Formats: sequence, structure tokens, C-alpha cells
Amino acid sequence: MSATSSSPRVDSLEPGGSDRDPWRSAADRTAVVSSGQWILLAVLTAFFLLFASAYVMRMRHGDWLPLPEPSWLWGNTLLLLGSSVLFQLAASGWPRHRALWLFHLAGLLALLFIAGQLWVWRLIAASGYFVATNPATAFFFLLTGLHALHLLVGLALWLRISYRIAAGHRVASIDRCARYWHFLLLVWLFLLGLFALT
Repeated sequence: MSATSSSPRVDSLEPGGSDRDPWRSAADRTAVVSSGQWILLAVLTAFFLLFASAYVMRMRHGDWLPLPEPSWLWGNTLLLLGSSVLFQLAASGWPRHRALWLFHLAGLLALLFIAGQLWVWRLIAASGYFVATNPATAFFFLLTGLHALHLLVGLALWLRISYRIAAGHRVASIDRCARYWHFLLLVWLFLLGLFALT
């Protein structure tokens, strides 16, 4: 017997050999994606905190004229809160026979939140407050616009998951969608507090 035939292959010492796929396990993929989402949320948190710091520093100048807070903002807050709660219920699978409906309804409430924000921006503009009116108005449009942009990204994820469900695919990312929505709700409450306190 030759030396080459009697010596074991190196890759056979590991279960699965050289053909072992590190992405074969669904649990591995889920863990990696979840870790990536937490990193993304940490980056977005720093992003919004930097803008909030710029907001607080800029308001110390004499040309800062706070704009009146539209009451519609609180209605929009209830829509976003309801959307977040429904996403959580859908992710937890309770009640099981209505989880899919809860998931779709959560997305519809988020769409209503976007429509409500457009209405708020229209009311503010109709009152004579534009981006170029004063720095306070510019920051209001900037911060709420950035939040709405991230919400649209979440809605794109919601549409993708809805499509996969309709196509009969098994979906395991509803919990990550809910987590992202909870983050956007916390950011929104933080922004409301910032506007109210300043």
C-alpha cells in the first residue's frame, strides 16, 4: 500500500470534510443576521444622537425661534405605538391564527403614520414655517424626515416579508422586523421629548 493511500486526508479529520458549509445551519444564519441588526441599531442610535447634539448646540443662538408643536404629532405617536405592539404580537405568534393579520395590520398603521407625518409637514408649511424660515424649523423637518426615511426602509422589509409569506415561503425574520420597529418607536419618543423640552 502506498504512503499516499494509507495516510488520512487532512480535511477528513473535521466532521463534514472540506465540503462542510458554514452557512448550512439556519440557526447560524439567524445568529449572524441578528448580530448584524444589533450593530446596525447601535450605529443608528449614534447617528440620531449626533443630530440631537447638533440640535441642542444650535438652539443656543439668538436666531432660534421654536415652532408651535402640532397636535397631530401625538396622533401619529399612537399610530406608531400601535404598529410596534402589533408587530410584537405577530412576532410572538399570539394569537397564532391571527398572527399574519396582525403583521399586515402593523404595516398598515406604519403607512398611516407616514401619511400623518406628511399632513403635519403640510400644516406647518401652511402656518408659514418653512425649512428656510429659521433653524428650529429646519431641524424639525430634518429630524422627522430622517426618522420617516428609516421607517420607509422598515416598510420595504415589511413588504418583502409579506411577499415571501404570500409566496408560501417560511419566514423567520418577523421578530427582527418587530425589533427594528421598537427601535424606531424609541427614536420617535426621544425626538418628541427633545422638541417638547427645548
